[in-house]
Formats: sequence, structure tokens, C-alpha cells
Amino acid sequence: MLSEHLKRAARVRFDSAVARLNAWSFLYLQGDRPVALGRLRMPNAALLPKIFINPDKLAFKCNIRGDDEGQRKLFLAGDWDLKRKGFADVDANDPRYVTCRQLIRDAAPLEETAEYRELMLRLRKHGVARSFRSEKEILGYLEKLRQFYLRVQADGRLKTQAELGLAAHGGEINCALGRDGVLLKTNDGNHRLAIARVLGLASVPIQISVIHASLIPEVAAHDPASGTAAINAFLEKIERSHC
Repeated sequence: MLSEHLKRAARVRFDSAVARLNAWSFLYLQGDRPVALGRLRMPNAALLPKIFINPDKLAFKCNIRGDDEGQRKLFLAGDWDLKRKGFADVDANDPRYVTCRQLIRDAAPLEETAEYRELMLRLRKHGVARSFRSEKEILGYLEKLRQFYLRVQADGRLKTQAELGLAAHGGEINCALGRDGVLLKTNDGNHRLAIARVLGLASVPIQISVIHASLIPEVAAHDPASGTAAINAFLEKIERSHC
């Protein structure tokens, strides 16, 4: 237990240091200039650590992962934002979202959940499912997941990373912003979003860690003198439009 506590504390210190380093680099090496926005890296302590949105305002999910975004530029070019799936499909077919409903609304046994079936299928086929190497480990994971869902249900809200004693910059429900200005759920933080949608929570903390590079001019226009001020004003605008 002590070892896990020390590992968690070390991780928090490391993540916080990375966010401060990225902020320092942009503020002092890049000069906090709107024209340098394309070089800004995440996580970044100079930016808002989170914004709050209504989870039902998320209409699409894309496949980019929050893990992949670590230490990467905030503004990303390419077609990553075009590969999206509507949440009607996600809610109906993604095992994480289906399992959340099964555990909370139906009080289903762990062995009858969609995630159990998916993980057991992968375990039998490959000998490992994620990091799980036995049915016992899978059931242990699902029980922890159920207890997490019940805690959120009891609290009536999702706590922020800072409230949980974790690094404030990074780790919230991860989202991205496509070239059309549409907010997209990434592949990180799905269990938290699932319980928020099942419980009908009005507001959840999210972080936007990827913005399509074509939006740089629009973001920069929010403050012609400061890149970080421009981004933060832009994020506040996204928050207002999704509350």
C-alpha cells in the first residue's frame, strides 16, 4: 500500500513538473506569441486545467487516445478528426458504455456485462486482455469499476483531478476539437463519461488536449498579444457553448 502511495505521489510530481516545463518553454522560449501557437505542447500549466460541459453535448467520439497526446503539440494537423462515431452508436455498442448501464441501471452480475464478455474473449484468444491474465483479475477490475460508479452515484458528481489529489493539468475526461469546431470525445476517460451520461449529470470536468491545426487563426484572434490568453479565452467560449 505504501509503495502504491509513493508511486502515485511520484507520478503527480512528475506530471506537474512536465506541465510547468511546457508552460515555461512557451512563455519564455516562444514568447507567449499567438504566431507560436503551433509549438505549444500539452500538458501545460499556463492553460486552464479543465472546463465544465454538459456530457450530453458531446455528439461524437474519435479514436485518438489521450495517452498518445502526452507531450504532443496542442494543435494537430491531419484527418484524425474525420474518423468519428456518433454517440447513439457508442452508447449502444461500446462495451464500456453498455457495461455502465448494466451495472448501475440493471444491477447485473459482473459476468453478464459486455466488458466481461469482451475481455474474456480477448483473454481466451491472446492469453492477455489489456494487462489482465486471468478471469479473477478481470472480475477484480470490474468490481472496482462498479464501486467507482456507485461512489459517483452517491456523490452526484465527478471529482476533478485536483480534488482527487492528482496532477491538475492532465487526466480529466479527454476531448478534442475538430476542424469544424465540433467537440469530440477521445479514447481516454470513457468510463467517467459513461457514468456521467447514465446518471444524467449536468456537468463534468474535461480537458481539451488536441485542437485541429486549421483552427489556429480562430484561436489567435481571441487575443492578438498573448497566445495563452487567446487559448484560455477560446476554451472559456467552448465551455459556455457546451454547458
